[in-house]
Amino acid sequence: MDYHEDIELLAIEILKHYYVSLDIPEKVFTKAALKAICDHIWSRNLRELFDVIKHAVLISPNKRIAADAIIMHPIVDATDTQSNKLRKVKLALRDCKGNKRRAAKELHIAPKTLYAWMRDLGIPLDYK
Repeated sequence: MDYHEDIELLAIEILKHYYVSLDIPEKVFTKAALKAICDHIWSRNLRELFDVIKHAVLISPNKRIAADAIIMHPIVDATDTQSNKLRKVKLALRDCKGNKRRAAKELHIAPKTLYAWMRDLGIPLDYK
């Protein structure tokens, strides 16, 4: 990413956006969580960063978001729109070069669920 030095400030602003838009109490990153975000190579567009932070906000029960809540692979959750779900499934399949078992494992779902999602989302079985 061309703006690696801006990742920390961007992450903090995205975090503010989520707790305000979800109308939940303010949350903050621990130093270790911010380090995990800043040390990661953000090779894709900013949606990846948005997804990581959104997931961290949703799974963190306390005010502080710890490093273990920063998960860098695509996670499909109930709040995802169909287009976000489609994007994440395609991303996992591309990352795994079309290997369905590995893609399902990366998404933390059963291979059978991945095949059903691919069918429902119109993703061809040979998608790589």
